[in-house]
Amino acid sequence: MLDKEKEIITKIYKSIEESEDFAELSTIINRDGNIFYDKGNKYLLRISSNKTEEREYREYTKELIKKVFNIQPKSYPRKGKNATELAIHNREIVEGLIAKGFKPGDKIKNQVSVLEFIKKKENFRIRGIKGLFDTDGSIYLRNTQKSIGLNFKNKSLPLVKDFKEMCESLEIKTQKIPKPKITHDHRYGKDYKCHQVTIENKLYVAKFLDKIKPEKLYNHAKVIGMALLTLQ
Repeated sequence: MLDKEKEIITKIYKSIEESEDFAELSTIINRDGNIFYDKGNKYLLRISSNKTEEREYREYTKELIKKVFNIQPKSYPRKGKNATELAIHNREIVEGLIAKGFKPGDKIKNQVSVLEFIKKKENFRIRGIKGLFDTDGSIYLRNTQKSIGLNFKNKSLPLVKDFKEMCESLEIKTQKIPKPKITHDHRYGKDYKCHQVTIENKLYVAKFLDKIKPEKLYNHAKVIGMALLTLQ
């Protein structure tokens, strides 16, 4: 790489501020995003969401993008899929993300992990966990205990380990990561190893929801509340 090119990349790197908003957005990209990079030809950041079930969260993500990058993403339906794409065609943003540590291409093959800056501050870790949980987390009912549990699944083991490590740094204890399960992804017609970690203790579930405040909780609060009432 030429010195001039290094200087340009360094400027782009520094222009993306290491903030709480970027910490959350970066973990959303870890799960729902893809970076396409072909120097001189293609610079694309794309974030996918369920067309019908994630409208509110898609709007939330759009606002985060505007805060972090000061740009309005384009929105369009994905052909043949029940999905909507948020897209940014911008060289500076794509190269800046790569300079920060993102890898373009297949996230499963790359076994992506959380950007290192997120782990350095508690407020960054909180927002990083929020981004991960809102995209790949779930809230489920535990009938025998008449309570709810929390689960985070991903095809990248480093990302699941990061989630566990960051939770426990906030004194939110998680269960051990079990052996991966083989799941079939109908989108690509392939089988993948899926890793997961859960939070089951009532005190730690309550602490997680209070400290992280996931959008998923607010968007589904009525459904969760009604389900819990049926267990009483």
